[in-house]
Amino acid sequence: MDQDVQLLRHALRVLRTPGLVAALCLASSACGASREDDPTAERSAAIVAGERSPSPDDDGVVFVRHGADATEVICTGTLIAPNLVVTARHCVAYMNGGAFQCTVHGDPISIGDGGGILGPDVPAESIEIHSGEVPSGAPVAQGREIVSTLSLTNCVNDLAFVVLDRALELPVARVRLGTKTPVGEEVTAVGYGIQQLGGGEPDWPSRPRRKKHLTIAAVGPDRVDDVTTVLPRTLLTNGPGGCSGDSGGPLLSDKTGAVVGVYTNRFGTGDCASPSVVHHYTHLSPFQTLALDAFARAGATPKLEKRAAFGDSCDDAADCDDAVCVAASNGASRCSRACGNVAPCPDGYECRPPAAPDGPNVCAPIAQSDAGPCTTCDAGASSESAPSSAGGCSFVARQPRGSVPMFFAMLAAVIRRRTSSRCRTRSRWSCRTRTVW
Repeated sequence: MDQDVQLLRHALRVLRTPGLVAALCLASSACGASREDDPTAERSAAIVAGERSPSPDDDGVVFVRHGADATEVICTGTLIAPNLVVTARHCVAYMNGGAFQCTVHGDPISIGDGGGILGPDVPAESIEIHSGEVPSGAPVAQGREIVSTLSLTNCVNDLAFVVLDRALELPVARVRLGTKTPVGEEVTAVGYGIQQLGGGEPDWPSRPRRKKHLTIAAVGPDRVDDVTTVLPRTLLTNGPGGCSGDSGGPLLSDKTGAVVGVYTNRFGTGDCASPSVVHHYTHLSPFQTLALDAFARAGATPKLEKRAAFGDSCDDAADCDDAVCVAASNGASRCSRACGNVAPCPDGYECRPPAAPDGPNVCAPIAQSDAGPCTTCDAGASSESAPSSAGGCSFVARQPRGSVPMFFAMLAAVIRRRTSSRCRTRSRWSCRTRTVW
């Protein structure tokens, strides 16, 4: 183990690149750990400024511990199948404590003691699962297999699944896989972590599980190459929330109850209760392939989150699979998606600039008021227009040779409400309508 860590440290020194530090604050993994020769090391207790998380409502959130390498590591996890738990990788891997920084690509810069560097996964059978509002004294299950990202750092991709040696009769959480998470979504953190650093908290068997309502402040890109100021595949929350021992604990959607992320790190120089602390969660959705592999190894079927699809009605972005909710011409809102040159919008939609700064362009329905007045397609033809009572584009017609009254055009416009217009060459009527939604 020590030799492996030394090799990883050497590799990190080679890979360090000045100018790529995402933040100058220090980061700490949010698991609790104690060594036999360090009685003052941090241990876990409760979500900062939280509230009680009663049984049986939150019993799908479980206590995770192992004692590999003479080190007791205590974390939180979530039951996503009767025999499958999702947690952070650093909760089930050999690791060194210590502060570290992260580059914008997610590479760790250790401040000392190899902080931020992960080794191999621990033996699966060394992992214990305890349940209950206060964790049970005896484990209710043990690990049988670990399915992890094998990430060498807990800056990014800090995610693991533990297949259990038995099925548990406990609530199973839904999961968000392959869909988007919007900034501003209301979420709840649950965990067995401490309230603040130090303070002489009692041992973990006496600590209640707690929860706290939060708001997602930022969402990192799904790809490492898409560099932003937010680490790839992470979700951020601000202010008091998680602390040591909450690692691996879920970030649950308040709308659907699905797991959208697992707690990884906190960034900041203050205590867990500091208003300036920033919490990082590994975003679960981009890891759909790994998650489905873990379900397959557990012989289980995932309970997927149910959200609205493209074109369905919505109240806000959190209702939609693609995390985009736009207003239609009649004031109602529908689920949409991002668009661009490689992702054109379907018929009846156009690609518009985002309402929020720095956001992607989105597909918005083409409303009547957006289409503008129609024009006569046949050059030199006399025309006259009759405005649609729906308030959209006027019908423009060549003067009819017969006795077809003009009010038929107006009647058609009344019937075809919420429509858009386009020209049809050499037609008796220059414009035709098509329904959008």
